[in-house]
Amino acid sequence: MKQNKIKWAGNILALAALWFLIDFFRKLQIDFQILCSAKMLAGVCAGTILSFASVLLSAWAWKNTAAFFAEKQIPFRAAAKVYLQANLGKYLPGNIVHFVERSLFASKAGIGHTETAIGTFLEIAGLVFAAVFFGMVLSFRDVCAIVRTFFSVPYAVGITGLLMIGIAVLWMLYKKLAWVRILCKKIKQAAFLRMVCLNMLLYLAALFLLAVLMCLLVGLLNGTAPTLPQARMIMSVYVLSWAAGFVIPGAPGGIGVRELVITYLSRNQPIQEVMLLAMVVHRICTVFGDIFAYLYAKSGLLL
Repeated sequence: MKQNKIKWAGNILALAALWFLIDFFRKLQIDFQILCSAKMLAGVCAGTILSFASVLLSAWAWKNTAAFFAEKQIPFRAAAKVYLQANLGKYLPGNIVHFVERSLFASKAGIGHTETAIGTFLEIAGLVFAAVFFGMVLSFRDVCAIVRTFFSVPYAVGITGLLMIGIAVLWMLYKKLAWVRILCKKIKQAAFLRMVCLNMLLYLAALFLLAVLMCLLVGLLNGTAPTLPQARMIMSVYVLSWAAGFVIPGAPGGIGVRELVITYLSRNQPIQEVMLLAMVVHRICTVFGDIFAYLYAKSGLLL
């Protein structure tokens, strides 16, 4: 009975996410004639595959974390099925529903709530760190511009306050609860550091695939491959816009936020209009990739 309720809840949330996506694209009033050429259709198909691969890499990292803290082997198939099914929930308002869905599906797959929660927390931290690191390697100036423009003093004070509260709560829990002390002991192990380093590589690879897709789409829409400096700029702008959309609460799937950041960071670039159009097509590719990932997980064909 409980598994049936989880299944129905997951299906309802997936349908709700699809409805929000359809409504969002309807409001954009996209001229889909730009996708009618053979080159653009091939680009969208390639983008869907790259997006799907990116989600699989993130699922692998999440599985590593859950398995480490559970102290048992978790099959990739089981973890990926949980991750891919829940992934559509990020398009619902609030941008946190996919984390809730993970907890629902994980319990059905025999993965504990504690491991699920820790895996989600470390995933958020790891993805943000990977995006900032990637962005700083490509363009430190753009990172500074994002910080100055989008992260005001009140925002910084709020984040600092939340961190202080979180540290205080963790300290109290550490003193009172034995399982928290056990978790802290695990974090001190060398195996934890190895797992974190592997996950960081997976997150960097996932972001790299999405950034490469952005370069590919700009080249297709512009009619010529971007130069090396342009490719570096495109990848930097995309990764930083992705990070902003990921950390700013309330934006379903980062919708709207990423486009705003790209507009700001590419304001002095001659290919700004092409980049904005490429971002729309990129969004289509990632949505198709997430839908394909969901259907793939539901089909039971996961390796």
